[in-house]
Amino acid sequence: MSKPKSTLTGRLSDIDLRLLRVFREVVRAGGLAPAEVALNISRSTISTHLSDLEARLGMQLCLRSRGRADFKLTQEGEAVYQAITELDGHLEAFKSQVNAIQSSLTGQLRIVLPDDVLEIPQLDLPATLARIRDRAPQLQLDLQLAAPQELELEILAGRADVGINPSTPAAPASTTGRYSTISRCSTVAANTHWPANSR
Repeated sequence: MSKPKSTLTGRLSDIDLRLLRVFREVVRAGGLAPAEVALNISRSTISTHLSDLEARLGMQLCLRSRGRADFKLTQEGEAVYQAITELDGHLEAFKSQVNAIQSSLTGQLRIVLPDDVLEIPQLDLPATLARIRDRAPQLQLDLQLAAPQELELEILAGRADVGINPSTPAAPASTTGRYSTISRCSTVAANTHWPANSR
């Protein structure tokens, strides 16, 4: 009767992950000797790491010798290498998701518009709002209407974060807001204390 193989129990430690990475690079390089350059460690150290990993997993992963030609994965080694490849894919997906979370806009954006906004075709409000929602789906938009001459007052009073007014001529001097032209017909005033978060 053959002795049952040990199983990988408990959490994967940093050492386990390092051993798996060494095994992955050896497989990609095609042997211990060519893996020395990729790993920047000696062949004897690589051999020790592979032996430690095999002991940890309770299986022989590869048939190896001093050269490249005699290096060959066992059936178990093939399966472990495939599992490592899948793990790499999951880690990359995790990194992408975290980066997307960190760069996404959340919170509330209060936009004050002139009360005759629908009569100003050059603003193309529906298309503009659609683009904002596509780029920042977690951002909550709060649209407010005010008389054109009162847009700046709404922002200075802290009741709005952004104002759009095609009829605004030049940006007045102000320490509580900043102005920037977004098109030939529109000027935006943005409150510097806008609470939305860029995570």
